[in-house]
Amino acid sequence: MDERLQHLEQIYRQFDAFLEPYPLACEKGCTACCTRNVIMTSLEGRWILERLDAPGRRTLLGRITAAVDLPRFHPTLTFNRMADLIESGKDVPDEGGDPDWGVCPLLEKGECTIYALRPFMCRSMVSEVTCDDLGHATMKPIVLTAAHVLMQVIEHLDVKGFSGNLSDVLLELARAENGNPPAGGLASAPPRGILFNHPLRRLMVPWEHRKKIQELLASLSVPGAKVASPVPESSV
Repeated sequence: MDERLQHLEQIYRQFDAFLEPYPLACEKGCTACCTRNVIMTSLEGRWILERLDAPGRRTLLGRITAAVDLPRFHPTLTFNRMADLIESGKDVPDEGGDPDWGVCPLLEKGECTIYALRPFMCRSMVSEVTCDDLGHATMKPIVLTAAHVLMQVIEHLDVKGFSGNLSDVLLELARAENGNPPAGGLASAPPRGILFNHPLRRLMVPWEHRKKIQELLASLSVPGAKVASPVPESSV
């Protein structure tokens, strides 16, 4: 197995362990956050595709292709690029997808069809209160910080890859598998909805969360996590 995929698995496990002390309302059937606005890296996409058999891949890509013309969130910044802009004092554009665009194409009868393989953004969308009660997720600030930090680390781990909407990333990987050059290959510009990843230079960590984030990073053997030790103070 690619060592980066092993590191990705470790990040997933350590984040689950990090969440254990915090009470969460999330359970089977909670789908308020399962929209067409999930973003992920190409590394996470590979992790998904390599763990599916041929029929599973066809089903997954079929679901995505069937919904490819429906509106979905296309990010304009990766997490590490956002951190670079914050550090330089530049304005960060507002980004956000409309949840009313509809549910994730991988959702069926209120359940995720790849739940065990879901990307980190899905894993980090947790809430202390059922989202249907308030209309949005509620989580402790330290949990949100940890999620942002690990998304930065995952991007750094996949620094030669790309990020984008879950649908766009999986379709791009499938296109590459069919003999077409992948994003970041010979093309001078990535396809629509695909962003080249950036290295981790600065973490988005409030001062009061430094100790816990240092402990979380210390539990990882991920190369990207070592970039930020000790954790630099952030203006976020």
